[in-house]
Amino acid sequence: MRVAEALGTRMDTAAEGERDSAAGAEVIRGVEDRLAPLPLAVAGGQHALAMFAGVVMVPMIIARAAGIDPGSSARLVSTAILVSGLATVLQAFRLGPVGCGYLCVMGSSGLFIQPCIEAAKEGGLALVFGMSLVLSPVEAVLSRCVRSFHRLAPAPVTGSIIALIAFSILPVSLREFGGGHGHPNFGSWPYLVTGTLTVAATLAAALSRRTLLRLGSVVVGIGAGTVAAGCLGLLEGAGVQTASWTALPLPGWAGWRFDGRFLLPFALAYVLTTLETYGDMNALAAIGGCSPGDRPRRIAGGILADAVASAMAGFWGTTPNTSYSGNIALVRLTGVASRRVGMAAGGLLVLLSLSPKLAAFIAALPAPVVGGSMVVAAALLLAMGLQIALREARDNRTLLLVGLALAVGVGAPMLPELATAFPRWLQPVVRTGSAVGGLTAILLHLVLPGRRNADEEDDGEQHEEKDEAGGESPP
Repeated sequence: MRVAEALGTRMDTAAEGERDSAAGAEVIRGVEDRLAPLPLAVAGGQHALAMFAGVVMVPMIIARAAGIDPGSSARLVSTAILVSGLATVLQAFRLGPVGCGYLCVMGSSGLFIQPCIEAAKEGGLALVFGMSLVLSPVEAVLSRCVRSFHRLAPAPVTGSIIALIAFSILPVSLREFGGGHGHPNFGSWPYLVTGTLTVAATLAAALSRRTLLRLGSVVVGIGAGTVAAGCLGLLEGAGVQTASWTALPLPGWAGWRFDGRFLLPFALAYVLTTLETYGDMNALAAIGGCSPGDRPRRIAGGILADAVASAMAGFWGTTPNTSYSGNIALVRLTGVASRRVGMAAGGLLVLLSLSPKLAAFIAALPAPVVGGSMVVAAALLLAMGLQIALREARDNRTLLLVGLALAVGVGAPMLPELATAFPRWLQPVVRTGSAVGGLTAILLHLVLPGRRNADEEDDGEQHEEKDEAGGESPP
């Protein structure tokens, strides 16, 4: 399993590999095909397993970084699982204009990690939920503008943003690896051993020849680390023992707050996640073989469903959602593209979300176990981002764009006092590396002279070639 997708952080260009080879993918079960109950359950469970770690890891990262108490962390996780399941069913079912009608698995978006951490530190989870809810219409509006997306975020831009998300995760990852922020025994050998074993088990599973182990590499690593933590006396299960087995979700359990200073960071994150979903919808359209006339409507419906899912996240009380590229690779691997598998996977997630004991167990994972998983995720995410950003580095323009975006995105959060020189409504953007670096990359792409027009012409030529070969170009 690619941990980058497990975190829910993949961009339009991250899915280009799937799009390029999707035309040759062998589909055993098409989008509208039915499956027998047992194969349907197995396929749905496999998709739920492939993305489960990402669904729970994003809210866990935010909760740990913002110092959220274990009880609230558990509720944040269980609500994330619930919304992911509902959103996945919505995408597959296609309710009117909402939904793509594909096997599109939804989960917590890593693009919102840093804005949510900053909002949680400033105004608690109520501010996170309020900003997520009030800014979700941004994506709904953008669903009407899908024809312009591939020009706005080419590989150097999206790759830089992915790398900046990895940089934003690293500090909290290493703190958790050493035992957690402010822990009196921070850096002691039991924590370092547990974190190291978690990393080793995750890597061993990720590099295994067995497909199931690769898909569940994060789960394997967490399991091995938890066993090691138990042997070293690091487990604390009081919260798990007292948690109930079943409970109904409570909308707005932490309330809602709004702060105009966070409008821009959250709006930018919604723009970027729209570009991500656009890329995934194109990959799914190519795999599913939808008709050229139906493709724009399905893509727009998928982005609109993404907006509705993020609004549900803010309403119920968790972080915004997005589509998962890792599950698109699983569709190609299995050859099963039936949207009914998406309904099965989403239904399973909804059932899992109704167990507070499961959420409490996840929230109670020892800090070095969570930190070890996060370190691997950040490392692979950083490598993937740089690979995407620099794979077409044919001139100094690309190198300057990527270098300046990373310099600004990494450097600005290191000096938070710089933000005080800006208006209050801009300060959260300056403190958020992925936001300020992403804006820098987009602006440089638009204003730097050189290959921008040539790249767009190349995109058009590639789409024409796909049309001649029997594929479709993005709308």
